[in-house]
Amino acid sequence: MLFLNLLLLLWTALLPFPTGLIARNLGEGGIDAKVAEAVYGANLTLAAIAFSLIWTYAVRHRRLIDHDMTPDQEWASVARFSVGTFVYAATIAIAFISPGVALALQFLLALYYLFEQLR
Repeated sequence: MLFLNLLLLLWTALLPFPTGLIARNLGEGGIDAKVAEAVYGANLTLAAIAFSLIWTYAVRHRRLIDHDMTPDQEWASVARFSVGTFVYAATIAIAFISPGVALALQFLLALYYLFEQLR
């Protein structure tokens, strides 16, 4: 679990770099904006993979979470947390078509995770 947490912290610590690329290049458009958004999407994808691995590990080792879940509930919770990984990965390709759309999808995904926690 410690290694997985450090992996997540790695991608979190690197996030200011692609964020700076976006800030410098998105307004100008062109290939630089596309590459900047793709790098940002790749960083978010890698962070999402690390988070999904942490959650999967915690669910599989029942002593790490406070709730008893059936195997179906375990699978559903892992799937719910992992759906973002595929969306983030898709935004890497979408960035080369429309960086603004990719950034909007990433924002909507952040909102999904924010409100998902309220259920």
